[in-house]
Amino acid sequence: MLKSIRILMAISAYFNYEIWQMDVKTAFLNGKLTEDVYMEQPEGFEDPKNPNKVCKLLKSFYGLKQASRSWNLHFDERIKEFGFAKSEFEPCVFVKVNIQNTLYGLDPRLGIGFSFPLHLFVPPVPNSGIRATS
Repeated sequence: MLKSIRILMAISAYFNYEIWQMDVKTAFLNGKLTEDVYMEQPEGFEDPKNPNKVCKLLKSFYGLKQASRSWNLHFDERIKEFGFAKSEFEPCVFVKVNIQNTLYGLDPRLGIGFSFPLHLFVPPVPNSGIRATS
């Protein structure tokens, strides 16, 4: 992840692009599960008539082992529908050039991405010196 962020920041610095950051707080809630996953009934939501039954999950969520992969597959599928392609040099970066010769790039770990010459989106990275703006 740090490699792709460094690449994007180097491009931004070279061309004097503005840098923005964001976070998709519900990213892992958008992933689809490819196998059946069950959990115990959550506290406060137990069915008194069926206390031994379990819940089948319909979507992914934080803490689930499959959450990251599920979100990545969902993002990959959806972003390609908008004409983006994986970068051959950095597989976690997606790129697209439009008619106005604007380059757009996305990183699924970032949630959204960057656009040249408009904006470059990067995630907050601990101890990197990148700070959120208000």
